[in-house]
Amino acid sequence: MTQKHLPHIFLAALLVAATSVFIAAANAIPLPAGTPVSVHLVDSISSSGSSQGQTFSIIVAEPAVKQGWVLVQKGANGQGHIVAVNPVGKGHEASIAVQLDWVVSVSGQHVDLAAVKGKTTPLVFGVNGSYASNFQKGKDISVGPDLVFPGYVSADQVVTVNAGP
Repeated sequence: MTQKHLPHIFLAALLVAATSVFIAAANAIPLPAGTPVSVHLVDSISSSGSSQGQTFSIIVAEPAVKQGWVLVQKGANGQGHIVAVNPVGKGHEASIAVQLDWVVSVSGQHVDLAAVKGKTTPLVFGVNGSYASNFQKGKDISVGPDLVFPGYVSADQVVTVNAGP
């Protein structure tokens, strides 16, 4: 190799380094409060077998996409908890009140969720609550993995995504 080739080799190395930096660049994408995130349960919960404070696992049913970026992947894990349970009894119908806590973003950070858009109130399943047509009066209720329902990003958040593969 001659000295006249050194500038070309240096330039090639510089281009490779610049390309690597560009591919590894990260983008901070805003995920606004109120963004819907569809989820389903991993295991069933019921008014006869669940208790207040019990946590449950959720799975993201559809990806959350903003500005063309997938911020929360379909299949991402998450967690919720049971706020209240009312088994069927004299004078009242069965219900389960749940709150969604978080799901994991593509960057591994927790994205905080709310069960009701713009509110801190729980989502109530039962004949007098959400998805009432799925339940029968006078019977305990069960919510299973087949029911997909929305959660909502609870506060403005930023998810970091990589620009390259």
